[in-house]
Amino acid sequence: APAGVVIGQDKARQPTAIRLFRPEPTRITLVGGGWAARILAFRVLGAGARVRIVTADPASWHPLAAVGGPGLTVQPPSGEATPTVPTSAPGALTIVDGVWDGGAGTPGPWHTVLTVLPRLTTSNVVAVRGTDLALLQRLTADEVAVARSLWHLDEMTWTLLQEMDDEMFAVVGGSADRYVWASPTEAERRLFGPPTR
Repeated sequence: APAGVVIGQDKARQPTAIRLFRPEPTRITLVGGGWAARILAFRVLGAGARVRIVTADPASWHPLAAVGGPGLTVQPPSGEATPTVPTSAPGALTIVDGVWDGGAGTPGPWHTVLTVLPRLTTSNVVAVRGTDLALLQRLTADEVAVARSLWHLDEMTWTLLQEMDDEMFAVVGGSADRYVWASPTEAERRLFGPPTR
């Protein structure tokens, strides 16, 4: 929907949405664990969009594949330097689960490529540069040192990024930087387990 996909709640416990699908190609980077990526994919499917997951570890996506239905595809990398992103219909998300250097992808209009990075390092920082939005789970001190080259945030923010709960995201980019609690439902907890980073 034009309002976006709800990814959690803000500190006032109000729903927080991000606009994943836009008329222009969109790139997002998630720095965090597989739990966060699966929650996001599940919610995108719930919003009626198609999701394609390209991963070297398809078994880790099995809980989502069991409930994803026809809108979900999980596949191993094809060996292409750049994955082909479908362009036949709007509202498609391709999740690149750490299988290409830089999280390559060529989205078209109304398509989004989400690159999942388990850790932010000097060798994969290029995957974050030029993205439209970054979703960050708790960062280590080493990751914060790398992140400083990407974003100009105040000292309090850098401290908070190292203290967040496992179910929290920092949303960096777009109109405002903000913190979101994923607030997983009972069904999401059954499928994906407790929040982890």
